[in-house]
Amino acid sequence: MKNLPGYIATHPVAMSMAYLIVLCTGVFSLINLPLEFTPDIDLPSLTIEASWPSASPETIEMLVTAPIEAVCSTAAGVQNIESTSRMGLSEVKVEYSTDTNIDYSALTLSEKLAALRETLPFGVTPPQIIRHAPQEFLSGSIMTVYLIGNTTISALNRCANTDIRQKLLTINGISAIRISGGSEQAVCIEIDTKKCSALHLDPSAISAVLQQKEDQSFGAIEQGNLRRLVHVDNPAASVDEISRWEIENTPQRTIRIQDIATVRVTDVPPQRLKRINGLPTIVIDIDKTPGTHLLKLARTLRNKISTIEKELPAGINMVIQYDQSETMHQDIRDLVQRGFFSLLVVFVVLLIMMRGLYAPFVILSSIFFSVLLTLNFYFLARLT
Repeated sequence: MKNLPGYIATHPVAMSMAYLIVLCTGVFSLINLPLEFTPDIDLPSLTIEASWPSASPETIEMLVTAPIEAVCSTAAGVQNIESTSRMGLSEVKVEYSTDTNIDYSALTLSEKLAALRETLPFGVTPPQIIRHAPQEFLSGSIMTVYLIGNTTISALNRCANTDIRQKLLTINGISAIRISGGSEQAVCIEIDTKKCSALHLDPSAISAVLQQKEDQSFGAIEQGNLRRLVHVDNPAASVDEISRWEIENTPQRTIRIQDIATVRVTDVPPQRLKRINGLPTIVIDIDKTPGTHLLKLARTLRNKISTIEKELPAGINMVIQYDQSETMHQDIRDLVQRGFFSLLVVFVVLLIMMRGLYAPFVILSSIFFSVLLTLNFYFLARLT
């Protein structure tokens, strides 16, 4: 190390080549370094979510949440397990000790949940592991697109779910497409509790029968003297077939659904309705996979959306309402401007103090060289 300054002084060509290599690799790293709007954090906590459309909280807790909790309790390093069961959704939060390797824990837990998947009731979505992060670190959607058209909300919803969703998911780096604002068709079974009382039949018996159907998933909503069971997936069986399902079959009597209930196809009310300039609108939120280059992904998304829009029926348009990359572009421009101004001020101060160009040039070159080395380290370490 003592001879390093002398070696640098006596080998200018070699050092120039080394500097040039660092310069080229640094620029390459800067261009290809993944950019994130929020910090990449690893907290010792995982959240498992599984949905069962329209299933009641009690059913979710008994048939979905409890088995997931049992699997999570067998994982190493678990300190606390919290769960929430709501209409159609199970959420289990697993907290680990601070010295736990969260990546390895997520992998092992994923294997356990994969084995559990086969034992869950039909209609339950595969449990998904979500990295837990504080609310202030959550970036949300990277892009929000409005699907606007001079047509019905149902037509827009079908277009968004059957066509646009599949095309957007083909883009590498997209983790999820969330569509809201539309309604879906469902089988609605309205049970007359008065008829059930006359037949001395518990209304919950019909719920048990429906849950036993392998290709159906139902939930319950109390409404006056009616108990409404709603199937939110597209019905595989016809209304007539469902009406003939047997609730009770004994030597004394046979009771079918049609004897105590009315079965019909209806629309499930949407969670929210949105209109722009009087036209119905579907909201499409797009999430990205962590570690994906935000600016490159946003550029690819915009090109894909432009292509999809040309293939849509006349009168239907896609409008990008929010693009997180635009905010990042502005932040980068501000950072570059401030950095350039700061370097200019430093150079002027050094020029006045040193009374020459050589010393300020060497100092600024050293700073620039250090920045390039840091960029190379970030790129090789796969940091964002």
